[in-house]
Amino acid sequence: MKIAGIEPIPETILMAAIADGTRTTAWLQSKDGTTGENRPKSLLAMMMGEEPRENKDIRTFASGEEFDREWQKLTRGEE
Repeated sequence: MKIAGIEPIPETILMAAIADGTRTTAWLQSKDGTTGENRPKSLLAMMMGEEPRENKDIRTFASGEEFDREWQKLTRGEE
């Protein structure tokens, strides 16, 4: 709607938010949701003309020591 230059009406915004919540809830209970893959796109964000966020490189660590080693590597030992 923003792309077309039309301001969305509150009822439409509310319905898009409800749809997003429902889709996200269903996704969270799926196999993809448990692994964080294929997240549904937000209808509300599309309506409001928000730019999609870039996927960031998310890393997980099995231990604090593993994190510390990676941190030292990334910062080259600098604090």
